[in-house]
Amino acid sequence: MKNKGNAKAQFSKNLIFQTLMELMEKQPFDKITIQDIANTAMISRQTIYRNFGKKTDILKIGVEQVVARYMENLQMHTDLSFANIAYLLFSTMEDFLPFLRALNKNRLNSLLTDELFQHILLIYPKIKKVLFQQYGEELVTQALLFSFGGFESLLKDWLVSEVRETPEEMKEKFYTFIHLMLDERNQTSDI
Repeated sequence: MKNKGNAKAQFSKNLIFQTLMELMEKQPFDKITIQDIANTAMISRQTIYRNFGKKTDILKIGVEQVVARYMENLQMHTDLSFANIAYLLFSTMEDFLPFLRALNKNRLNSLLTDELFQHILLIYPKIKKVLFQQYGEELVTQALLFSFGGFESLLKDWLVSEVRETPEEMKEKFYTFIHLMLDERNQTSDI
């Protein structure tokens, strides 16, 4: 994203982002042009290009908001068990449903999940230092990749579900998932 800093630039960025979100309610992201955004927002194309390099950069405003909230939530909690991390993830996502549904509908989830994962890789060694000391950076990073893929798939499913579970219900599901995986591990070790 370009042009950081002043209040006028921030106002323009927010206007452009809100306009894009409104347009995405009516048509697919790939059908929306920069000119469509400019016309709807009643600004020039130059204003858009002064603030953003490309159209997907506009969506990074929403991505940054989601990631910032999730990271704040992670840092405020001491119980960072797998199930509680799931609870924090889904409770954060619940606050951003229209944006997340727009990403999902347009198959743009990776904009969020890639950014979220990069932030998790930065903070996890601090909040789960013991895991890194015990198992090493490579193994913990691979475990995070594995589990994050599951979170990503569940998030996609959760976003389109007509009867969406609450974050508390998702937390309980994760307790069940963990037990299921441990049971599977114990059963395969008996073979």
